[in-house]
This record gives sequence, C-alpha cells and structure tokens, in this order.
Amino acid sequence: MTSELLDDYEEGTWTPVDESGASLTFSNVFGYYTKVGDTVMAFGRVTFPTTVSVLAIVIGGLPFVVANNSQPGGGFIRLTNSGRSDNVVASATTSQFSFYANNLNAAVNSNYSGARVDFVIIYKV
Repeated sequence: MTSELLDDYEEGTWTPVDESGASLTFSNVFGYYTKVGDTVMAFGRVTFPTTVSVLAIVIGGLPFVVANNSQPGGGFIRLTNSGRSDNVVASATTSQFSFYANNLNAAVNSNYSGARVDFVIIYKV
C-alpha cells in the first residue's frame, strides 16, 4: 500500500448574497469554507431584512461552482427567531443554493423576514 498525501486542501472566506431577484440586502453577513479534494463545506450566516417578498430564496456567492451530478449537495440551517426547519439544496453548475421546507416546497423570502439564519452546505465540485 502506498502513502497518500493530502494535496488539495484550502480554507477561506466567501460572501453570501441574495440572488432571488428580490434585491434583498442581508445584514450580519459571514461566510467561510474548507475544501478538501472535490468536497466543499461552506458555512455562513445572514440576517434577512424585513420583507414581504414571495420569491423563492436563492443565496449565491458559494466559493466554488457546484458539480453537475445527480446529488449536487445539501445541508441544514438554524434560525434564531423562527420555528421553521428547512433544508438547504445546492443548484448544480451554479454557485447558488436554496431553502426547501420539509414538504419539498421552496421557502420564500418572507418566511425568513427579519430572521438570522446560520447554515452549512456540503457539496462536490
């Protein structure tokens, strides 16, 4: 058996941005990532503005483009002032992800109006 070395490791920061089309400006924005080989773990935090937008949530700015495969990636979120428990789903061949409710419907911006959201997404590049 030969020795294997970790030859593709990277850490850095990234900036989550609204790409829903609602022109939202997040506050309390923070993002960092770790990339090991072809797997990225991106962590972030945003606070949604007070909004009535019913456009589906799309957050962009991921540090790498998501792979084009049948399982592009996913993760979870934690909300500070909401009872929601949604899932994070990456969009293949983009630098974006969306939130989906447990009933598989896309979450909309107004669902998170004024909420601070902490999230992690793990995906392949």
